[in-house]
Amino acid sequence: MTKLFRILILGLLLWSVPASAQRTAPKPEKVHNVILIIGDGMGLGQVAAYMIENQYGPTAFDRAHYTAVCKTYSANNRVTDSGAAATAMATGHKTKNSRIGVTPDGAPAQSITELAKAKGLATGIVVTSHLADATPAGFMAHTPDRHNTSEIAAAYETSGIDVAVGGGRRFFEKQEDGQDVLAALQAKGYAYASTPEEFYATDSTPVIGLFADKYMESAAKRGEDYLERATEHTLSLLARNRKGFFAMIEGSQIDGAGHGNNTKKLLGEMRDFDRAVNKAFDFADKNPGTLVIVTADHETGGMAIGYKTTNYDTFLTNLTHQKMSYAKFDSTYVKGYIANKTPFEAAMADVKANFGLTLPTDPDAASAGKLLLTDYEVENLRKAYERTLEVGAASQKEMSQQDYELYGTYIPFSMAICHTINHKSGMDHTTYAHTGAMVNIYALGVGAEKFRGVFDNTEIYHKLAELTGVQ
Repeated sequence: MTKLFRILILGLLLWSVPASAQRTAPKPEKVHNVILIIGDGMGLGQVAAYMIENQYGPTAFDRAHYTAVCKTYSANNRVTDSGAAATAMATGHKTKNSRIGVTPDGAPAQSITELAKAKGLATGIVVTSHLADATPAGFMAHTPDRHNTSEIAAAYETSGIDVAVGGGRRFFEKQEDGQDVLAALQAKGYAYASTPEEFYATDSTPVIGLFADKYMESAAKRGEDYLERATEHTLSLLARNRKGFFAMIEGSQIDGAGHGNNTKKLLGEMRDFDRAVNKAFDFADKNPGTLVIVTADHETGGMAIGYKTTNYDTFLTNLTHQKMSYAKFDSTYVKGYIANKTPFEAAMADVKANFGLTLPTDPDAASAGKLLLTDYEVENLRKAYERTLEVGAASQKEMSQQDYELYGTYIPFSMAICHTINHKSGMDHTTYAHTGAMVNIYALGVGAEKFRGVFDNTEIYHKLAELTGVQ
């Protein structure tokens, strides 16, 4: 083959290639905005329970473009706490449990929030717990102990954060040592909102919202649209920054529901969380250059779908009979039982009224359906009631191993009620604490393809830092 002939053949091949393929491939769209949404304590069981309650209708999780599975262990334990997990996601460093924004040896580690702010991006934090809690702290503070709430609150003074809303008023108002973070923030030009409604009415940044003395109320009391509305308004405020923004949004109380094995509360928190995720996904759909990541810091409660006696089925409608939280039942009823040594059968009348659980000897037993108690369940409740009259609520150190394994640090009778209605609904828990189970990641928007496979929680930071160019 002559040289001339080879040139002619090459020319024909090039001519036959579509013009679009001859052009330089377009550069990937830049990540302009990042919305990181954390369901504290939200494992696969919690997501599945919500999907079941929703009768497998569309959820926000179904909208994700990509999914991944994430390892959550800390630097010193197979089971992480929220402080170490938040630090891993925010800084890319594993650390010891209870530490915030520092490496295992205590050195400060810059967070994605701080790096984003330094580059000129707007930043925001939205929680349903309090602003000095472990997860938000991991994204803007540096301390060896997550319980240093005054130190964490003080970090907001220098953070430059544009929007921060949640509970925790007591940590920001004037302290005994004279520290007054709220006054200092207002002196720097921060608007202050004392209620969610005041926050929704704000039209500029910077703004801090403190909606409770410490923790915010559960979704059942605060309304199942708080996180949704707070997310929507926060994003609208942050989006005014032409350089983009980073926002961390947390459904904080999924975790508390897991600790207390409270499935009814869990589902309320998951509904609020799902609505917030949908708002974030809607924002991404309307605003090119936005990446949304939804994940969890860890799983709480060892939640399982299915119970030994429900034969592969669930009956979540049983939970509609729960009229109050177990804590409210404690203060309204159990306190009096202990003081008055109330007979078990009389206490069970209150259980029937507030949870639907019905004794076989009750006049309404025939119409109790799946909430009719078996003899075995009655015996378990009776033992827990007797133990309650003996010890009431006790710390873990004060309880026997058997008491702690059965009831945790909760009042035995109330926890036995909780377990009974859970089991009759087809749900179970293995613990009152965190677990080492991996958690899911759901990604949508520009750069979402980076979030697939199996990886460590520290990679969330590294991937976000790379995509945004802040590192």
